[in-house]
Amino acid sequence: MPSSLRDIPWAGQIFGPYFLPALKSLATQTAGGVRDQISGLFTASQVGTVESSAGRDIVLSGVAAAVVGGVSLFGGRGRLAQAAVGALLISMITNGLGLLGLSAGITLAITGAVLALAATVDALSRRRSGSTSLARS
Repeated sequence: MPSSLRDIPWAGQIFGPYFLPALKSLATQTAGGVRDQISGLFTASQVGTVESSAGRDIVLSGVAAAVVGGVSLFGGRGRLAQAAVGALLISMITNGLGLLGLSAGITLAITGAVLALAATVDALSRRRSGSTSLARS
């Protein structure tokens, strides 16, 4: 009795060489979907309702935290500790703007402006150091 598809000699001819990677990808996507559904249930149980766009600004905050912390958008530079410091700074900015009573739209715009400023500084520092190419050499 074969224990997997790899033990069957004719399985590669029937299913093709890309079957097992596709099966692994399907399992990964399914696990991610289940995780997201459980996360949505937890959020709904705490808040009462959940919109489909509930976590949209989290991506901006994550990228802004990494870039403000000194992690390069072009890769090759940065450490986890720098990203953590950037996350602390972005959290302080978001919390401070919330305490001032500003709307979520203005807070998002200011976070985007901070991200744009940090990305500009990163691009200028890369240009001055001489590494303008995105490819690694």
